[in-house]
Amino acid sequence: MRPIRTGFDPGRIGFGPGSHTAGSGSRAQKQATALRTKDAGRTVALHPELVPLAGRIYESGLSNVPPEADLLRRLEAVRRLAQQVSENSRKAYVPPPELAGTVQTHAAWATLAQAKVDQIHQTLNSLVRESKVKFTRATLTADAPTLAAAIARRNEEVAGTEIKVAEQTASTARTNAVLKRAEAGADATKTQAEADATAMTTQAKAEAEEIIATAKRAAEESHRKQAEVNAAKEREWKEREATLKLAETKTKVAVQDKVDEARKIELRKKASEPAIQTKLAPFTTPGCSQIKGMTIDLKPLSYTALQNSGAWIPLNTGCARSSPSL
Repeated sequence: MRPIRTGFDPGRIGFGPGSHTAGSGSRAQKQATALRTKDAGRTVALHPELVPLAGRIYESGLSNVPPEADLLRRLEAVRRLAQQVSENSRKAYVPPPELAGTVQTHAAWATLAQAKVDQIHQTLNSLVRESKVKFTRATLTADAPTLAAAIARRNEEVAGTEIKVAEQTASTARTNAVLKRAEAGADATKTQAEADATAMTTQAKAEAEEIIATAKRAAEESHRKQAEVNAAKEREWKEREATLKLAETKTKVAVQDKVDEARKIELRKKASEPAIQTKLAPFTTPGCSQIKGMTIDLKPLSYTALQNSGAWIPLNTGCARSSPSL
């Protein structure tokens, strides 16, 4: 197809007659399939270090190669666009904006797809070259494993290793779970024992405090009763002391009264003597003359007036008090 004046050329986006994008994906699939079973693949399988790389190509690399059906569908779409442009090439035809967008989308897709296919081709070719360069003591024989068998065996080994790791991990997890449960049980037992000990300590402390409080109350009650007894005894002692003092006082008074009475009797007896009567006559004989003056009534001198006038005070002091009145 010759380019038209619109600038659209299917070959430029990877779908023209001169482009290999449309068939390169299919060729990559065929090359990979052949390498899995042919002698070239057997040669690669002789080198254990190349088998993992080949496995990654078959497991993930080939999945990036566009399917042939997708390639054909896009090829047909581009051909329709090319036919549409070709039919209008003799006219003043300007492709609509959406046509240009579709062409750009197909161009980007074709570029990415071609890059993936090229990478697969390069990797497969590199595997073959490396298998011829690397040294190995293994030899290629009729019963040598194919690359597909080597990849399958390696996948089994990897799966077995992964299973062992998983089993070991599960076993470790189970062991850890058992240990954790045991630790949890021990912790729970310890916690329960600590809680029981704390409860017993708290109960014992409460009982001790109650005993101490009861003892204090009993001591206070005993002190109160003893204080009452002491107070009663003190009152009784004071009452007895007061009674004794009263009796003593009464006794002293009675004795004094007896002494005074005896003295009075003695004085009366002495006073009744003629000599004393003669000396007391001036004082006891009723008359009008008194210590403080004359009276109409006849009466003896007042003892109190004599005492107040100092008559019973000896020496000059008594004379000084009695002289003015005499």
